Amino acid sequence: YNWDDGSKALIYPNPSNGLFNISFYAQADKKYSLSINNVLGQILSNEIISGTGQNMIIQKDMSSYANGIYYLRIQADDLNLIRSFVIE
Repeated sequence: YNWDDGSKALIYPNPSNGLFNISFYAQADKKYSLSINNVLGQILSNEIISGTGQNMIIQKDMSSYANGIYYLRIQADDLNLIRSFVIE
């Protein structure tokens, strides 16, 4: 996915056994909210990340969650990106 500034946000591997990497460019002057939701919309994880002005890779261990489809939401200012991923 290309954001307006040309940066990319990836979640990989997808599908996975529950160990994921979230990779995106985080502008130095922004705070990013990363939340993970299930298909019912329940928030399973939420954290605030301060931008560093470089690509960030955040590792998430969701191996204790049931197999299925989940959603990653990255929000900052007027950014609202949603990506789906699968735990097998």
